[in-house]
Amino acid sequence: MSKDFLNAGILGANVSTAGGRGFRSINTDNLPIPEYDGRYFETYPTVWASAYAFRKELELGSPAAIGEWATLFLLHYFGVLHLENFDQRKLQTEYDKDLWLAFSGTYPRSSDEGDLQAVGLLQTSDHAVAGAYYPDTIFFPSRGRQSWLQSESLKPYLEQHRLSWAKASGLLLESDYYRNEFNA
Repeated sequence: MSKDFLNAGILGANVSTAGGRGFRSINTDNLPIPEYDGRYFETYPTVWASAYAFRKELELGSPAAIGEWATLFLLHYFGVLHLENFDQRKLQTEYDKDLWLAFSGTYPRSSDEGDLQAVGLLQTSDHAVAGAYYPDTIFFPSRGRQSWLQSESLKPYLEQHRLSWAKASGLLLESDYYRNEFNA
């Protein structure tokens, strides 16, 4: 499922497939604009721009962003979400050949950070991608929320198309023991 998510989800409606690429002349008079599939956070250039925009929402104190951020941590802590890393070798050999270049070439580097080593996706056991890892926020939610509604693992924690802190904490932190463990 992750492979389909990374390969098919990024292509959109009229972007050429990896097999269709090659060196040949093309008619440049009527080039279509790529139609990125908004269900997946990787489809808009770039995934890191989404992470940055989410970080800005957190810095502004957006209650919705803070709630989703805390819910991602809670769901990860209780094993509803797990972090799956896709390193450079895996992305270059098992996925579209340009995917690693897109991720690494657009990755924001600070003076104390090195180059991108892997892409970490937060997903459920039924392979719904709920978010990803970004150093400045640790986790950020994906924009691909259509798969969330189909995920039996995520349904109990959703309110409309957003992760709900009230629902997740109400279900997962209902006992004093679990609440104390999570807050420790």
